[in-house]
Amino acid sequence: MDLTESTAQHTAAALERQYRMHRIACELFTAEHSLQNHPGADILTGTRGSDTLDIANTHGVQAGADYLLSDTGKTSLVHIAAIETPTRVRLAAKLTRNWDASARLSGSTLSARAQGGAHAAIGAQWISRSIELGADSAVRAVIIRRSQNTGEARLYTRNANTRNWTERPWTQRRTAAAGLADYEYPIATNADGPLRLIIEGEAMDIRHIIALNSGTGLGGDSNPRLRPQAPRISHPADGANNIMETPTLSASDYQSPTGKPFATAQFQISDSEHFAQTQHDTEKTALSDPVPAGTLAAGTTYYLRCRVKDTSGAVSDWSAASRFTTAAHYRYINTPRITAPANGQSAIAEQPTFQTSAFAVTGGQDTHAYSEWQIRLARSNNILFGASSIHTHYTIPAKHLNDGQTQYTVRVRHIGNTLGASEWSGETHFKTRQHFGPSQTTTIATATRSDNDIRPPPPMRTRRTR
Repeated sequence: MDLTESTAQHTAAALERQYRMHRIACELFTAEHSLQNHPGADILTGTRGSDTLDIANTHGVQAGADYLLSDTGKTSLVHIAAIETPTRVRLAAKLTRNWDASARLSGSTLSARAQGGAHAAIGAQWISRSIELGADSAVRAVIIRRSQNTGEARLYTRNANTRNWTERPWTQRRTAAAGLADYEYPIATNADGPLRLIIEGEAMDIRHIIALNSGTGLGGDSNPRLRPQAPRISHPADGANNIMETPTLSASDYQSPTGKPFATAQFQISDSEHFAQTQHDTEKTALSDPVPAGTLAAGTTYYLRCRVKDTSGAVSDWSAASRFTTAAHYRYINTPRITAPANGQSAIAEQPTFQTSAFAVTGGQDTHAYSEWQIRLARSNNILFGASSIHTHYTIPAKHLNDGQTQYTVRVRHIGNTLGASEWSGETHFKTRQHFGPSQTTTIATATRSDNDIRPPPPMRTRRTR
């Protein structure tokens, strides 16, 4: 037994102990501890435009599998359609170049290291045999221990029902040893199938690849490629002046590269542009946040930033900071609250009645002129429709909301006869009924339809928010 194989046996035993609660398959880059789908066969000839390839021996090559056809200049992925003779295979597609005896057909272009593991140059690839990890509904995991550098080890999977490879990005990274880290890739499948690895960006050493029948739950640093994009501050705008005591902070442009839904937004306000200390730090389930009275001093410059979190817990970078200055003296209409419906309320009918807190003023006197409402689809930044009411409640007319558990957000502001508009309230989220039945009204406030608008709501249209 050579030193590499002896080391591999010790490593395999240690990994089985570490992941003893899992079904495990190990690639340690030795003959007896390998998941590679084929050790390699020399090419005899392959002619451009032909769909056949002559190789030294087809033993171990399987029809329906993918392999790597490579020489010193290029690596191509080929799919074997049939084994025609002991030295000839038929390919699923015609060759795009000539191949000679310097080429090989194999499952890997990684280079085994004498001290264990493999070296992976930029462009190197590896394909495993079909791996069986169970047929239950658990999310599988692949752990790759590799150099912790700027390189990308991109992992792909496919099953027997398709020839298409699907990328599975890593989600967690844990420091393992000096210069090494364990990268964990979740794989949502209950079907057997091969793995494929492609190295990009920077060369790396790979100590092992292990496949598990479920995730480790060990956590680690999140993959920055999977985090939501940093949001944009909408209000107060950068450079804004004369901001009153209780602005409603707002951000926009939530985007997730993986399509994960929005979960929370964290807002921070500081009188230091480096956020050495904060006067306001909150996490909200909306992209808006009314600042409470007593937080911001008059005549003071502040800095605002925001970051967002998706439903998987991935957190974006901080937004660019917005700089604003409060008014020298506070005299304003208080920011209203939506008291009905409750935030997150579901089964809302077609014509709900919304209610706000009472009209109130800080630092002066004024009377309520009207309330202005804006409603948008939760998945969009665009206003679906707006309306005004002489009261602090408002009933939505028919044919403005969709059923089917559609998610909306609503916000409101009070308008005074003298002081003008308050800040917009924080957004309230609600979801409509699956089907609008004969009764189209949700009773969530005491109001009648005759109490509604001083001017009727416009027809369905799109208007961008501030």
